Amino acid sequence: MDGMTLLRLMGSFPARVEIGSSTFVGTVTVVNDGADPVEALAASRPDVTVLDDGRVVISPLARDEVGIALRLAPGAGRELAAAGGVPPVPGRYEIRAVLPIVGEDPAVGGPWTLEVVRTR
Repeated sequence: MDGMTLLRLMGSFPARVEIGSSTFVGTVTVVNDGADPVEALAASRPDVTVLDDGRVVISPLARDEVGIALRLAPGAGRELAAAGGVPPVPGRYEIRAVLPIVGEDPAVGGPWTLEVVRTR
């Protein structure tokens, strides 16, 4: 990659989850918005953070996985699994995701809304 590569993350996460769930699961798609192909080593999953009013309330989940070879033509995307922790208090939160890429700026995405509700 040449520093002019533009990568972004599009996300698909549940709009609401119930308290008592330990995690939520979704996907992100890393998209090459640049004019050049991308070939890099990236994390196999993004770091997913949950925020309340700009304050981190849930840090990314721990993982022990091997990276992936990320190869994207201009305009192409690749879908990756993504998971985050559920806050213990009901409310509306923001989800943000960061995909670390070796030797390059990370791909970032969000915010996406997550509502945590009490079990009925």
